[in-house]
Amino acid sequence: MARPFKISSHVGGRPLPVKHSVTPTASNAVRSHFYFLQGKVDHVLEKYEGAFQNYEESLRHNLKNYQTLFCLSKVQFHMGNFQAAEQNLNAVLGCQKHKDSYEALRVLAQIKARQSKHPSNQMEALKLFRRVLELNPQDFDANFEIAALFEQIDPKQALIYYEAGVKVMRDSLKAERPFKFMQKWPSSFADP
Repeated sequence: MARPFKISSHVGGRPLPVKHSVTPTASNAVRSHFYFLQGKVDHVLEKYEGAFQNYEESLRHNLKNYQTLFCLSKVQFHMGNFQAAEQNLNAVLGCQKHKDSYEALRVLAQIKARQSKHPSNQMEALKLFRRVLELNPQDFDANFEIAALFEQIDPKQALIYYEAGVKVMRDSLKAERPFKFMQKWPSSFADP
């Protein structure tokens, strides 16, 4: 008899109770989703190696699971593997449904900003952050990140973005609403 796949993560040092498993006869879509969820648990717990392995396994069962591909790129970003993260984000953005994904564009802009020692990466980061701000002008972090990029090449432009970021923060505090960037799940990545 084939053994089922089981969730084996820990929270606070205690194992999570196993209530569900995926049988070996489960469809590839179900297996992909299962490994995605297991990866998400590890990701939230900052167990990046486990998250990486589970996201990879999820993609082995469904290469078109763009939610997994996006999350894998975030793990790769955290692990410092910018080249692989960039490649995966480009694959996500290459899908017609996700070509204007605010979340994927934002992470890609952050990668390019981290590699901004190269002038082409700096220009690409500026272009991507501008697109991110077109999609979500309320993203105060993006305003601050683009301002930091502009500090060296155009301080007046940097000031414009710093002021825009401060305005977003001030308006959010006045309205007593949480900042939009705090939403955990990207809305454009519905479950497969």
